Amino acid sequence: MVMICEKHKLAFFGLPKVASTTLKHILYELDHGYLFDRAAHGGQSVHAVYPSRPNMTPARMEALSDYWRFTVVRDPAKRILSVYANRIYDHWDLLQGRLARPRARLLGLDLKPDPDTFLRKMHRYRLQSGSIRHHTDPMVAFLGKDLSKLDAVYRFEDLDRLAADLSARTGKDIAFPRFQTNKAVRRKTRLDDLSDAGFEALMRFTEVDYKLLAGLYDRPQRRPVAAE
Repeated sequence: MVMICEKHKLAFFGLPKVASTTLKHILYELDHGYLFDRAAHGGQSVHAVYPSRPNMTPARMEALSDYWRFTVVRDPAKRILSVYANRIYDHWDLLQGRLARPRARLLGLDLKPDPDTFLRKMHRYRLQSGSIRHHTDPMVAFLGKDLSKLDAVYRFEDLDRLAADLSARTGKDIAFPRFQTNKAVRRKTRLDDLSDAGFEALMRFTEVDYKLLAGLYDRPQRRPVAAE
């Protein structure tokens, strides 16, 4: 689902783990004139009211031709590592639901995996948890294979430029507060922390998104280990 701001004719193509929480709150306020309030929506979060869903079709894109269509993208590998830290060790997604433990036993999964285990068994962890599946779905599934159909594509590192552009389009002073601050990230994982097997699994999983984002992000190369 694309989030629409009718008042300013904006269409935001949100991606999980790519500033979507912040932008949905901003666009909601722009469209309604007041802050998003869970109580006004039956206690639901902004993502429940405006879900990000894959399977964008050319017909859906064409239906939004009168809107300024934009998205924010992120380095594919860093996005997946962020999912690992945030969804597994901040939100404990793998432990949610009464069937979590029996399902994990059936799939042969550790519910508190290290990053290499998570990456090597990604397909099984996606079966274990709908939230993990949603947050790791490739960006191409949400955006399609042709970014030229969008009016603007911003890198995650360029949010200040997006804020300036939104301010110019709406006549409002747009800033980017962080609604999804990790209060106690248990693990910060870098590419260099991964084993060769974990790194290669991550590269295989993100290959389709590195192709989509060619010119915006380069596929990382494994750094040689210095001799002692």
